[in-house]
Amino acid sequence: MIVRKLRLQRGWTQAHLASLTGLSVRGIQRIEQGSSISLETQSALATVFVVDRSNFQPREFPILDAAEAEAIQYVKGQKEFYQHLAIYLLVTPVFALLWGADQRFFWDGGRLGPWCGRPCPAGIRVGELQCGRPGEAAGREATGSPLS
Repeated sequence: MIVRKLRLQRGWTQAHLASLTGLSVRGIQRIEQGSSISLETQSALATVFVVDRSNFQPREFPILDAAEAEAIQYVKGQKEFYQHLAIYLLVTPVFALLWGADQRFFWDGGRLGPWCGRPCPAGIRVGELQCGRPGEAAGREATGSPLS
């Protein structure tokens, strides 16, 4: 993988790198796919790229620059988000089926209130949204009664 990265940084084709190192194009392809490299090949690549030969020795973890590490962290965060979303979307209907799917279940925690907390307790204003059971906000506004 590092061979491909170094080759692309210089704008070289696999054929050009093969001619510089004395290897075949297929040999370069195999190296870029992660095949093991002999010491002679490591030396030839190190000479062409003007880097230390140890860069081509197999590693448990590849060397990453800051942008690559940041990209990997971003992808891990996205993966974690979608895993949690999938679990939520799978588990919520199960609770709805097991404990009944009336409006109380979704609006104020219903039977799950003591365990899950109340995501939107009755009588709390969030921006312009009025949380609580459907119809409660309209009744309060019509009568002018304060929130409790």
